[in-house]
Parts: sequence; structure tokens; C-alpha cells
Amino acid sequence: MLLGGLPSLYHRAPEWAYTCVIRILRTRGDEDDCTAQFEQIINAGPADTRTLMLQILRELSEHPETDADQRQNIARTITAIGGDTPSPTRHPSRRRRAEMPSRSRPSPKSPRPAPAAPLMARRTRVRRRPPPSS
Repeated sequence: MLLGGLPSLYHRAPEWAYTCVIRILRTRGDEDDCTAQFEQIINAGPADTRTLMLQILRELSEHPETDADQRQNIARTITAIGGDTPSPTRHPSRRRRAEMPSRSRPSPKSPRPAPAAPLMARRTRVRRRPPPSS
């Protein structure tokens, strides 16, 4: 379900797309780990969805709130879905010309807003409120 709606979610609210992806990746190694299944679904899906997921993962990897453990986790997923991980010794602004995005696509009219909330917040359980008594 998430992967089917990912393109429109990323277009409308990229910070929510980041949050959805990072919440899945943070399960790696936990009892409710679903990263292997997530990676299998991405690999079995359409190529354009995998391309978008690679873009999201790279953006998450370069995000200032992403720590080293999370970068390593993201890199494992990038590799699992057939992408190349960025070199950790090279700063993202110093990419080689071949790695720079193509300029043939029109750029968005306005830049994407920064995420509103910290992306790397700890997972929390949602508490449900009891229904109002009449």
C-alpha cells in the first residue's frame, strides 16, 4: 500500500515519505523487523518505484539528522534494492559531474520544504483514546 502511494506522497509531502521509510528501516534487527520483506517488495515492483525509493534513501542518507548507524542501515537497503551507495569519504556537494542529476528535467517551481519534525525520532506506540462516553 505504501509503495503504491509513494509517488504522490513524496510529491505532496516529502517529509512524510521520509518518515514512513525511516520507520520501516528502524525495525531492522528488532523482533518486528520487516526490512527484508520491504526490500523484496521494492525489488518485485515497478522500476520507477525502485528509482524513487533510491532517491528517497539517498536524501535520507544526506540529511543532517541522520546518524552514522542510520546511514549504515540506509546503505544496506540501497544495496539490497540494487543501488550504489554514495562514497562516505566524498561530500555530497563534491559529486563528480557524471553523478550530478540531469538538467533535462524541469526543476520544481518551489524548493521542497524542510521536514517539519525530526525524522529520526524514536519509534513510539500510539495510544488510542477511549471513545467518549455519552
